[in-house]
Amino acid sequence: MMLHDNPESRPETGASLDHTLRTPVAATPQLADDAESMAGTPLPDAVHRWLDGEPVSEELLAAPEAAPVAALWSALGRETARRRAVVTPPHVAALIMDRLETPVVRDD
Repeated sequence: MMLHDNPESRPETGASLDHTLRTPVAATPQLADDAESMAGTPLPDAVHRWLDGEPVSEELLAAPEAAPVAALWSALGRETARRRAVVTPPHVAALIMDRLETPVVRDD
């Protein structure tokens, strides 16, 4: 679960956990709109090769049929990398740990 998109949206230390968990995650509507508009469109061969990690010239990726798809995949890659870098703020992790019940250990 991602709690925050950017440091500016993080609550101050001491904020309630309930508020923190209800903070909405900013969506990326432009990516969703672009992806939906391209649904069902076959990918150009140059884009297939580029996504597979093969070297492809910028000229082929800038072609009219490949440019929008390459731009979408580049944006998706950047957004994915950005979201992978998001971590739970230490004060939120501490709030979560404080609210966990102590396990009951029984000798059998």
